[in-house]
Amino acid sequence: MASVTFLFGSTYGAFTERDDRVEISLTNAKGATTISARYLVGCDGARSTIRKQIASTLGGSTYDKRWLIIDLASTKERLRQTRVVCDPERPFLTLPGPGGVRRYEFMLHDDETDEVATSAEFVRELLGANGPDADEPVLRRQVYAVHARIADKWKAGRVFLAGDAAHLSPPFAGQGMNSGLRDAQNLGWKLSSVIQGLIGPGLLDTYQAERAPHAKALVQLSINIGHVMMPTSRAQAWLTQTAFSLMKLTPRIKSYFVEMKYKPKPFYQTGFVVPDDSGLRIAGRMLPQPLIELAGPKMILLDELFGPAFALLAYGPNAQATLNSAASQDFTLGDLRKVAILPSDYNADPDIVSPGVMGRDVSDGLRKFQPAMEDCLILVRPDRYIAAAATAEPGAIASMAAKVRALVESAGAPHQQIHSSQISSSAA
Repeated sequence: MASVTFLFGSTYGAFTERDDRVEISLTNAKGATTISARYLVGCDGARSTIRKQIASTLGGSTYDKRWLIIDLASTKERLRQTRVVCDPERPFLTLPGPGGVRRYEFMLHDDETDEVATSAEFVRELLGANGPDADEPVLRRQVYAVHARIADKWKAGRVFLAGDAAHLSPPFAGQGMNSGLRDAQNLGWKLSSVIQGLIGPGLLDTYQAERAPHAKALVQLSINIGHVMMPTSRAQAWLTQTAFSLMKLTPRIKSYFVEMKYKPKPFYQTGFVVPDDSGLRIAGRMLPQPLIELAGPKMILLDELFGPAFALLAYGPNAQATLNSAASQDFTLGDLRKVAILPSDYNADPDIVSPGVMGRDVSDGLRKFQPAMEDCLILVRPDRYIAAAATAEPGAIASMAAKVRALVESAGAPHQQIHSSQISSSAA
């Protein structure tokens, strides 16, 4: 990554915001230094210094129950999946990690101090009583509090919050890191678009509007799962275990829970998205990534066809003609990647030559995503969310392009394109 400079061993101090940049003070073994960037992203965790410096406060709750995390370098546990034990005396879960590591999380009792809980004897006793890993090498043991909190302000001027600095989720749904990655994905392409002069700086004001509702929904989901995982009595534990046992008898219900289909999906109703009046009901949603057959034949995921910028996707039996209709429209978003995708039961029309890439959705993932997508045009954002959608009629496509131009205009005049590195992130 030639555009990235790592400053390991440095400690963040403070920032000073100027009209056109942010100056960040750091200290390291060589002394104090100052770096300058167009923007600063605070990814500095639950106790974020940057969050305090922009006067952002956390709302929500911190619960009195503490949990002990134990990370093991190896495991004798045969179960590959996550195992959750809803024991009212001490609920715990264990889950696999990359490279053969395994994590255990145990709820602590009020009389078990942090010092006692992290001692080697206590850790070995817990592991020995709840599985085969009592003698496995321990990488980390850490006590943490259960937080369900969201910052009220994720942006102040040229400074942003992301990850745990912006939202803290209980561990029960396993979505804490995922939410941080979604923050980075959402904010990253917007910073890039503004710095390249593609879209005006008003685009950055859509970050919290898009991300906060979904982060809040996942925090609530984790709270709800915690109520199930931490029964308060033997009777409640029995009812929970019985309910899950009965679910296994019905495959559809089982898959609903095993595959976490109940997890709320991101849906941007405000932000950098054109309100969907096409009847397709897909603008603001994340585009699926089905397997696409190209000439050759060659199989590739749809995501790999788009590249890092905005893309125009025509889908349906007449995708080639739809893409041709869109080619003359101005979306004011630079050179759009153009992709035409046919359903699985159609071949290309040899009499139509359309710009861009041509393929066939062999898994019919797009049709399953929205059965009404018979013939349509989709503007796909760099983060693979749908910015706008229209049916294949030329008038609808022209209307969609006009609305996208208005959306870009609402973000303000783009800055002059910057060629040097202009983004700094802090992970102190």
